[in-house]
Amino acid sequence: MSQAQDKWGNIRNFPSRGLVPPREPPHDGGMEARVAKLESTAEHMRDDVHDIKADLRSIRDSARTDFRILFGAIIAVALGLAGLMARGFHWL
Repeated sequence: MSQAQDKWGNIRNFPSRGLVPPREPPHDGGMEARVAKLESTAEHMRDDVHDIKADLRSIRDSARTDFRILFGAIIAVALGLAGLMARGFHWL
């Protein structure tokens, strides 16, 4: 038991040197420049995401229009082939 008490006693009496709060930013003030660079990068990324969303909206709208045109063309072809078959079989 005395060894365990000695072990925990050493932990409780750990020296506190080097734990003084710093008075200046670390790495001689370069933190502000790095944060400014991160902020500008985040702003550019936000603009890029906005552009991507706008592009996706335009693609979605054009795809909707393309689908309507394609669907109409398929129906017209199907009706045309049905008419040709009806004439070929002398149904009309």
